[in-house]
Amino acid sequence: MDTLKKYQAPRLKEDEDELSILPRVVDGLRLDRSDGEFSLLINLDVDAQDSSLSNAKIIYEELTRAYPDLKVKDFSEKNGKKYFQAALRYQPKTRKRVAAPSRTAIYYGLCADKKAIVSHLDNVLKEIETWQKIKENGRIQQDFHVTLAHMQAVRRHKAKYQTTWQDLGRIFSKNVFRKTATPGSRALVPIFSDIRVEKIVVFENTLVALKVSAPSLYRMKDDGLKVGHEKTPTANTYLHITIGTVDEFDRTQNEQCAPY
Repeated sequence: MDTLKKYQAPRLKEDEDELSILPRVVDGLRLDRSDGEFSLLINLDVDAQDSSLSNAKIIYEELTRAYPDLKVKDFSEKNGKKYFQAALRYQPKTRKRVAAPSRTAIYYGLCADKKAIVSHLDNVLKEIETWQKIKENGRIQQDFHVTLAHMQAVRRHKAKYQTTWQDLGRIFSKNVFRKTATPGSRALVPIFSDIRVEKIVVFENTLVALKVSAPSLYRMKDDGLKVGHEKTPTANTYLHITIGTVDEFDRTQNEQCAPY
């Protein structure tokens, strides 16, 4: 809202005269519209030289005239100037409170062996032009991972995925690892899964992705024994690994993996 355009000068009830041409003090009972809620109106001059000091004097004089109990004992003009200058020099000491960076989980996922996957694709897709273009353009993803659930999707479908999100937080020991996690970075958790490649998806001149499954999550003991198997909770209908795109990252790979 533009307050300057909405501003209306106070007016008297009886003749609608503008107060800018009236005496500097007007009783609130004489004011029209909502201005009549005020007990007193004091006109000030904001254009005069040293107007702040002169207006401070006017305010003090008129308020103490209307309300004598406000008068300061032994108050002099010299003291007034002294206190006024002190007020001008005053700089409030503020303490900026900076909120601690959020360590809330953004997504849960599984890391995949990039070197092994690329090596396998080099053998399987060596005659596929799209794969060669992705490699030539340096468009292979920096790391490979399978997203199990993302906070944004959970928020959009809270009733459907809230329990899934909570189960992932429990399995990944969120409350433990968030204490030492660096905001904005990945926290590696000793949770494992045997990722199975179900399909190699190639969309000509667009992308290469893997449709995968991760049946269970587990921990691994020092002797290599897999323990604590739990069915993998996921908020993604189609688990996949985006290998790379020919051009800019294509956000439709979820749908593109779906029919296969």
